[in-house]
Amino acid sequence: MEPGEAGASGVDRQPALKQILGLIGLNLILLLLSPFILLKKLSRIVRKGSRHELDWRRWFIPSMQSGVSVTPKSGPHVVICAPAFGELRLAEALTKRLSELRPDVNIIWSIGDLATIEFAKKGHPEQAIVIAPYEHVFPVMKWSRKVRPDVIVLVEKFWLANLLAVSQLHGSRVAVVNTRSNKKDSGLLASYFRWMVHNVDLFCFLSGEGKQRLRTLLSPGSRVCVTGNMKLDLEIKPLGNDAQRSLETWLASSPNTPLVAAGSTGSAMDETFVLDALIEARKATPVNLLLAPRRLARVPEVVAAVKARGLKVSLRTSPSTGTADVYVLDTLGELAFAYQFTRAAFVGDTVVGSGHNVIEPLVWGVPVSYGMSRGHFGDLQVLAESFGVGFRCASSGQLAAHWMRVLTDEGFAGEIAENAKRMIESERGATERTVAALIELIG
Repeated sequence: MEPGEAGASGVDRQPALKQILGLIGLNLILLLLSPFILLKKLSRIVRKGSRHELDWRRWFIPSMQSGVSVTPKSGPHVVICAPAFGELRLAEALTKRLSELRPDVNIIWSIGDLATIEFAKKGHPEQAIVIAPYEHVFPVMKWSRKVRPDVIVLVEKFWLANLLAVSQLHGSRVAVVNTRSNKKDSGLLASYFRWMVHNVDLFCFLSGEGKQRLRTLLSPGSRVCVTGNMKLDLEIKPLGNDAQRSLETWLASSPNTPLVAAGSTGSAMDETFVLDALIEARKATPVNLLLAPRRLARVPEVVAAVKARGLKVSLRTSPSTGTADVYVLDTLGELAFAYQFTRAAFVGDTVVGSGHNVIEPLVWGVPVSYGMSRGHFGDLQVLAESFGVGFRCASSGQLAAHWMRVLTDEGFAGEIAENAKRMIESERGATERTVAALIELIG
């Protein structure tokens, strides 16, 4: 904790009447806007395949892990809210370390994305999991009654007004870890943001810059610390022996052709960007592409885009016979492991979008590139650039030139591998600092 910023008992609790009036006003506004909200959710389902946007279970909050007790232990209830797959990795790291240090604590995962829930159930069959509620007062209240949280840990994203206000009314403490936000601390909505932020007991910021961005919104009693980025601590999860062998066999169908990757692509703009770069690079040197869309529902769209350019496709779940030009990874949980078989990696949702984690390729010493959109991961991009291992590309031509240099200049590629290792080793420790702050909050 930073001096003068650690309140002994968390934030100064807002009066219950103020919270209730705020909740009534907020949900009346949501009711008035419901036709527009519905259209937005339908649009996300059509564009991104986000079926969880209208899943009925987010209103009634059933347990998602059959036969697993939500709170089998006698200790505090700690709910870790991980919206989707990217945050799940952080939830796993927090759960492992918290369980080691506080074995009495009941840890529950609250996840919104349905594909992530299914992945988590298979990988953690003993873990208590509930579906995340809609951002509306009634499902949030039902969720709170079901899991009875003593401490709620929000991973990265925290602009959930109903969840924050209801949690305070129920006496729960709230922490936000690996905190990132592009919200401004001034303007017409400053009072609304301040009302939300004052319900948070503990902020663990990625950097001092993030804390500075929210400086006028923070409560004087909030506990505030700068922990660094937990994603720099994450280890790549090994696959099972059968899965690893089949992945290697699939990617080795063209053994004499080097492979580059485009991971977590989020839109047709991303695929256009990388496919154009692939075609340009292939004019100078042989190269194939591993392409992993962020959402599996977009796989048919991605395959169509590849075939439209006359390129042969092979799907991970349905490999083609013989060689392929583009390998489409249509599974969850394998991308981070697959990066080791590539020579360079582009991270998607960065042509236009909020970006994604750029660290996973660097763990293997693989240079990482991205578009011009910093998004929520600007700090990691800037860090990678400062060590000479991250490359910002304004066009497909620039990306193709970067790929060609990596493929043809062994000294350049070797230098990046060494610098990537040095960067990760120098920046680790955020998870331990975060867990120490959480244990203090749990009490």
